[in-house]
Amino acid sequence: MFEKINVQINAKDLRTTIGQVLGSLLLIIRSKRQISPEQVCHETKINLKSLEKIEKGKSSLYNLDIETLIDYYNLDVSLNIKEK
Repeated sequence: MFEKINVQINAKDLRTTIGQVLGSLLLIIRSKRQISPEQVCHETKINLKSLEKIEKGKSSLYNLDIETLIDYYNLDVSLNIKEK
């Protein structure tokens, strides 16, 4: 579905922005694959409130449910940091 997505993030906003971008992308992927939130929660054992927080970018990046969703959608997510 996605070949490669590049996002430039200001270092000051790094932590917040990554969570928001990742959450939005997980929501887009779920929607494009026509998977209901309830189906994701049933198959991954993730709480619906947690899924909603992740997809809205309001969840901690340390949330293990994010890793579960990345595996569930069979995604390869990486972060590249370059020097100026």
